Amino acid sequence: MAHAATIGELTEGLIGSITGIPRDHSLFGSLKDRAVKQLKDSSRGRTNPFEVNERFAGLIEKFGVLNRDDLGEALESRLDLLPKTKWTPEFLSLLLQLTDRAWEHSRIEDLGQLKRSPIPPAEPTWQEIVADDPLTEDDIWNDVERGYHSSGDDVAVDDDSNSEPTTSTQATSCNEEDFAGLARLHIVQPDATLLSEVQSARQALSKYGTSNRMDVQSELTIIREALSMLHGLPTYIFDLDPLNNAVGITQRITTATASSIVVHDVLVQLAEVGTRLNSVRQWLCRKQSRAHLQSVQAAVQQSMTLLDSQFVELERRYAQPHYDYVVSFVDVRREVEASARPMIRLSDIIASDASASVVGRSPFALLDLLYEESCVAQLPGDEDLFAVVARVLLAGLQRFYRMGKSRAFTKLLRQQSEDETAKSIGDLAMPDFTSITRYLESSPLIPLDELLHATLTDWMATLIPTTDLSMQTLLLDGLLRTVNAVDYVFLGRDGTLLQAFAEPLFDRMRRLPETWDDRFLLTRLAQSTLGTAPGVDAHCINVGITNGSNKVFTRRPFIRQLDRLELTYAIPWPVQNVTRSKVLPTYTAAFSLLLQVEFAAHLLRPQLFDIRKLETGCRRLARGLQMALSLRTRLLWFLGTLRAHIATTAATLGHDLRVRLQSAEGVDAMGEVWANHDKRLKSSLLLSPSLTPIRNAIAGMLQLCESLAEAWSLLMNGARSPEAVMGMSEDFNKTLSFVSAGLREVSRAGGEAMLEALGESLRSSVG
Repeated sequence: MAHAATIGELTEGLIGSITGIPRDHSLFGSLKDRAVKQLKDSSRGRTNPFEVNERFAGLIEKFGVLNRDDLGEALESRLDLLPKTKWTPEFLSLLLQLTDRAWEHSRIEDLGQLKRSPIPPAEPTWQEIVADDPLTEDDIWNDVERGYHSSGDDVAVDDDSNSEPTTSTQATSCNEEDFAGLARLHIVQPDATLLSEVQSARQALSKYGTSNRMDVQSELTIIREALSMLHGLPTYIFDLDPLNNAVGITQRITTATASSIVVHDVLVQLAEVGTRLNSVRQWLCRKQSRAHLQSVQAAVQQSMTLLDSQFVELERRYAQPHYDYVVSFVDVRREVEASARPMIRLSDIIASDASASVVGRSPFALLDLLYEESCVAQLPGDEDLFAVVARVLLAGLQRFYRMGKSRAFTKLLRQQSEDETAKSIGDLAMPDFTSITRYLESSPLIPLDELLHATLTDWMATLIPTTDLSMQTLLLDGLLRTVNAVDYVFLGRDGTLLQAFAEPLFDRMRRLPETWDDRFLLTRLAQSTLGTAPGVDAHCINVGITNGSNKVFTRRPFIRQLDRLELTYAIPWPVQNVTRSKVLPTYTAAFSLLLQVEFAAHLLRPQLFDIRKLETGCRRLARGLQMALSLRTRLLWFLGTLRAHIATTAATLGHDLRVRLQSAEGVDAMGEVWANHDKRLKSSLLLSPSLTPIRNAIAGMLQLCESLAEAWSLLMNGARSPEAVMGMSEDFNKTLSFVSAGLREVSRAGGEAMLEALGESLRSSVG
């Protein structure tokens, strides 16, 4: 009953905190009953202990594969010593989910640092204390200091609200401390009088907000409201038009030290500054698609942040004064205009660019305006305006003078030493505002336009002669190395490496049908086999498994389960600008088809040894076995034809791709060549969506190999009727005729020549 009452109280608190419904509401009782019923329901799934054991077994096996037998032995021995409770699988499952590459991050030496927690010493008893120091003195009870919870508390209770908090000098246990009394010692009461003037001013402004009467306020209040408005914050004196972000004055304000006309003029001038700053903030919030405009936005944002920090320093002068200042909103207006003058000029430039006609407008019109303003600001020596505008101008010029993709490709594709790289970066450094300012300080009479032209001309002269040629050569070299690598990884250019990967995979699927899809082990297997091919970077190979419950997929044929395996190869960034993708989905699908063909052939190989065990002469074989042997021969012929088609297609299209890439001019031309190659490869290997019926028919032929392999042992023992084999033979003939006719129709419609050759090869067998 106590447990049920506890659940009821906790449920009521949970419902109240989530829904906010009071306990006397009519819905509260029904919600509580439903929640309690769900909490008491024990039909929720628990962690499967057998699955946890299998995962630990797989982890131990993984340690052995990665040559970390020490970790595997240590883990296995400690699992045996672990106490078995009903919560043990839950704890172990949590540890497995938290595990991250344990074979790299774990050290066997760390186990030696694990020590059992020391047993705390036993607390002394009163008998031991009295035995050491007997309480026999006469005056031992004459001076007693009573603690917070002594027996005297039962007689009289002190009123803590009327007394000063004190701290007990007696050592008490944690459970006997007066936490409320101790907390009072650390509470600091804020001085409410510090904000009284601000609160009174706010109340007065809000009270007369809708009135037409003249409101008298202090200059400090006007300064506070003006600086808040300049930060873009809502105020009582100023209002904001949501359409154009224009700042207006909502109240008639005056002060005791200035006339209403002066106050109004100052407020109008401050509102105009706020309007200009808000227009810049609105432009900064717009998303720019061009790179040079993004750089200009970033530079303007830095200048705006610097201006906001100047306003903050102005606020700190009056909020935390270190010296005596004369509070004057006129002086504040003068300082605000001086600080915001460059930003106001930038707002005019941005507005001029935005108001220009869209038709025929140059995308670099804003840079032209910034360039003209920088030259104008430099002539009279306006350093503040020149510093802001010139910095924004040079920030916009830096994308243009990095040679775009050519510079990026050259930097990533070229194999240089650290010294050469540092030297090239130093030689090709883009002139920035600091270098321009340094030149102007040493030679102040040099006009900005001449200095900028001379600097950029010298810089371009060191960059142009070598960049274009090296980019074309290096990019082509990177593309050819990528094409060579994907041929080995995906298309089985080296059959021995493909077999080295496929055979352990097929054996693992047979031995561990529910846990074979460990992507870490499969990635390690692919890197140690396919990754050893010439020109292949093993670290770029990764094996992924598509989402889905393995328990559902284990009921499917093994050939269909191979569709879940996705082999990928990381493409370098420069090459991605040609392939237009980080991965190669067509090559991944081609590898899946090739792996399914290899698995079908793998299933039909053991029957050869069974045939050798039989007596010589096919006439002595049973009728069903004779039909199975004939079907096996035709299936092997079909698999060999399909494998030859894949190899021929890969070699032919790969050679054509290399020739076309070498003759392509520029990155865009290379991208078109790759896109055409990807389309031809997808069509030739029957991976296009329009060829799905033929692709499914071939998948049915591959599943027929698996069905024959499963029925072979029964046929050897005479436990399978010949009619079953006859049905398989009929399915083979029908599917072969459909595939042959489909390929013939595709070739007539302008398909690839390789498909026509495959159709002719299959049609010769049908005929």
